[in-house]
Amino acid sequence: AGRAPLTSGMERAAEYLAEALASFGCEPACEDGSFFKDTGRRRLSYPKKPALRFQRDDGVVVEAQLGLAFTLRPRGLARSTGLLPLQFFYDYNHARMPLTGNAAEALYFSGSKPDKQRILAEKGITSLSDWGLELELMPGEKGREPGEPREQPERISEGGEAEGCELVELRGPLLLDFERRRFTHVELVAEEVSAPFHDRNVVARVRGAGTSAQPELAEEVVLLSAHYDHLGIKKSPKKERTDDVYNGADDDASGCAALLELAQAFARGPKPARTLVFLFTTGEESGGHGSRRYIAAPAAPLARTVANLNLEMLGRPDELAGGTGKLWLTGFQRTNLGSEFAAKGLAIVADPHPQENFFSRSDNYAFALEGVVAQTLSSFALHAEYHTARDEAYTLD
Repeated sequence: AGRAPLTSGMERAAEYLAEALASFGCEPACEDGSFFKDTGRRRLSYPKKPALRFQRDDGVVVEAQLGLAFTLRPRGLARSTGLLPLQFFYDYNHARMPLTGNAAEALYFSGSKPDKQRILAEKGITSLSDWGLELELMPGEKGREPGEPREQPERISEGGEAEGCELVELRGPLLLDFERRRFTHVELVAEEVSAPFHDRNVVARVRGAGTSAQPELAEEVVLLSAHYDHLGIKKSPKKERTDDVYNGADDDASGCAALLELAQAFARGPKPARTLVFLFTTGEESGGHGSRRYIAAPAAPLARTVANLNLEMLGRPDELAGGTGKLWLTGFQRTNLGSEFAAKGLAIVADPHPQENFFSRSDNYAFALEGVVAQTLSSFALHAEYHTARDEAYTLD
């Protein structure tokens, strides 16, 4: 199903990888004794579309529709508020604003964002999240027409966000009544739930044995990595339509297949001198949060990680690199790793696509920024199936 993070397809892929690694005899490398390291990200959604209800000074209740007249910016998990009295604070009388919020009241604070930040700083207020609800006007935005289609709201939580009141951005036809202070009370009706799926790296280890001359090499780590996430299921342009599953066979199931074979070979063969960590990352396609999560809690200290060799798109030959059997290495000129590979007789050449900046476009880059020698092996020839539903297994060599 395309292995989008926080979906059942991604969960199945993670379980498959862990089962394969266990069958090879690899050791789980996470501190809880498992193969899984959770990133803390969650997919959050609303079973029912949230609504915002205002009570006017004449007692009439007016409802604002999400996506039409307001936008919800939760701080933590969004929850209903009950009916809250509205407190209006303006920059010219901000001195009367209390230092601490009231969870039983909603807050509107006028003025530009710089003025707001300055005034709050003068009062020593770092956040307005301890109020029951915070409202912000979006002047100049008319809102959307009632007949326009609206997507069901959904968001990805990065985990660890501070809990606090929701921020509501108000726009469209209700602005005038709001600015005239005709609204006296407001109520948010919302219930946000977390999907049951977890966003996880899969991490395994084969412990090194050192050598007779250098037993201390066993404490050093070579990190071998590939990302197992892809783009999931989404509508393809008609000209590209085969189906709606973005399989990611080359990107990066091919790298994962190679990494599994390496794990099997090293787990079942003679022990390597250095410890090997096999890292299957989540989230490479959506900003690299999987590699950053590993860096925050590595299987071994990064100071002992002598290199990261990342495997990305190995499934098809690149004629510019010499065709079948040849791989290219990103950042070839940055270290002596590529030249040492070549000196050992391995069919590895410099990246023939330097204009694409591939060195900084995969999971290796996060490790390079931490001072680890970190480069990516690939044979990607900029084929037309990249990031389309046509990246199917049958296209691989």
